[in-house]
Amino acid sequence: MNLPDHGRRLSRRRLLTLAGGAAGATAAGIGFAQSASAASAASSATGYGIDYSDASLTAGSVAAAGYGFVCRYLSWLPNPKVLTLSEAQALTAAGLGIVSNWESDGLQSWQSSVPSDPYAQGAGHATEAQRQALANGMPSSRPIYFSVDFDLQPSMYAALNSYFDGVASVIGRSRTGAYGGYHVIKELFDNGKTAWGWQTYAWSGGNWDSRAQLRQVQNGISVAGHDADLDQAMAADFGQWGGTGGGGTGVILPSWPNITDGMTGPSVQAAQYLLRYHGASITADGQFGSGTLAATKSFQSAHGLSVDGQIGPQTWSALIVQVQVGSSGDAVRAAQVELNRFGYNLAVDGSFGSGTESAARAFQSAHGLGVDGQVGPQTWQMLVGS
Repeated sequence: MNLPDHGRRLSRRRLLTLAGGAAGATAAGIGFAQSASAASAASSATGYGIDYSDASLTAGSVAAAGYGFVCRYLSWLPNPKVLTLSEAQALTAAGLGIVSNWESDGLQSWQSSVPSDPYAQGAGHATEAQRQALANGMPSSRPIYFSVDFDLQPSMYAALNSYFDGVASVIGRSRTGAYGGYHVIKELFDNGKTAWGWQTYAWSGGNWDSRAQLRQVQNGISVAGHDADLDQAMAADFGQWGGTGGGGTGVILPSWPNITDGMTGPSVQAAQYLLRYHGASITADGQFGSGTLAATKSFQSAHGLSVDGQIGPQTWSALIVQVQVGSSGDAVRAAQVELNRFGYNLAVDGSFGSGTESAARAFQSAHGLGVDGQVGPQTWQMLVGS
């Protein structure tokens, strides 16, 4: 599903649901918009972290997966995704930095009606956010990010600025941060409303504001079997507290390839198998001809993507599905074809058994991924893009 910068106003997570879940997360710029060398330089200085709402994901699992920080939530209580003191202490003990983010409803209620007094709403959110953050051990000097988790329109900018004036009236401008797409982050920085920015690739059209200290670069990764989003720190200080933060290297994913009419090879065949999984009646022969072109355009149209007939980042992200032990069919064949590119010599039989699991684990270990034997979004991107 294409995520326009100015158009339908749906929350990012609702868009992911409509696109078919985490494996179907699509947006311009998914993965890393930087070059690999630039990303490597940033990683060596700062690193990668995750944000997640499942409080059952343990600090030890996050640290073991190689991440250096987490972005965790504050919200109106009761709410099971809210950070607690015991969790904060566990994260700190594991050496993980913590970034505090307020997400009441991500201001998504604004889509129905902008509040009559956004300043008062911002002040109210900031008051409760600060109370919870301090109770969890956050130093009073650290910033709090406030979520704008939908494609907010320019007609709402006056209310947006007023809301963040209300936030700053409670915690101070120097501690006020925002989470949102490119246009929201740019608007707030340009008007001096925030000192901190956490930009998501959603609603950003591949644009990045260089002033943002954090980037959310991929949704739907799996950490110890739990759903999470991948974040990249763009500065040594990105608002973290508690642990050392920033020390995790995470994983730098390659860009999705662009597969077009006339191309041949294993990745074309894998794409054909994935198209077949989604209902296309084509032969998976590794040759991108007229049949594959027509099937690609049909798939793109059905999933709200730009209909160009090319299998690029957005189309790959919508095509892939997680496969694991017990899975069968064309999606498994696609994974087996890609694993065979790396010398695993699997029978392309569409049956995800012990041999395919062993190959997946070996591939994940060799490429610095979490080793779970499942071919999920990160493993797909590493397989296809490497």
